[in-house]
Amino acid sequence: MIRSWLVAGSLILLTIGVLLWRKETAPPPSGSPLLAPAPLAAPTMRKADPLHATKQSYSSISLSALNDPAVAPEKKVRRVYELVQNYSMVMKSRSRIPLSTNAEITQALTGKNILGEVFIPSDHASISAAGELLDAWQTPYFFHALGADSWEVVSAGPDRIQFNADDLIFPPSQNPSSLRPVGRSGK
Repeated sequence: MIRSWLVAGSLILLTIGVLLWRKETAPPPSGSPLLAPAPLAAPTMRKADPLHATKQSYSSISLSALNDPAVAPEKKVRRVYELVQNYSMVMKSRSRIPLSTNAEITQALTGKNILGEVFIPSDHASISAAGELLDAWQTPYFFHALGADSWEVVSAGPDRIQFNADDLIFPPSQNPSSLRPVGRSGK
């Protein structure tokens, strides 16, 4: 009985995930207004100055905007997090997020997964020749696992050096395993 409920729930989540993905990739009908998804918390920059510690909202962006220099890097980090989150929701009962390299996570997102679901096209401009998803400064994202079902996406920031003060991290977290420096709440 429980197993049949789990199978039914998984199928419903898979259907919703596919419908949302197709809705995102399909152009809107002419004359229809675009509705922005509800904003999540903003990525946190690891700087101590108060300008970067303020709370802001960043709406989700389209996949094409990942490679657009006019789009704020914070929005791009959040969008990459959303891609991995969507993968996790659709694949939850079949496979876990690959807790390994950027290239392996990118392969899973481009359809090399048990269902063959594509979350980002393999020829997307934000994917390097080495098969890694790149941030706004053409540096591979770092996918930091906080637990089996929890992670954060880290961009090296404008200096292109990982794990220092200008990194962009999403989502804001209270998790003690976070890469945020001690004393930063992520709010």
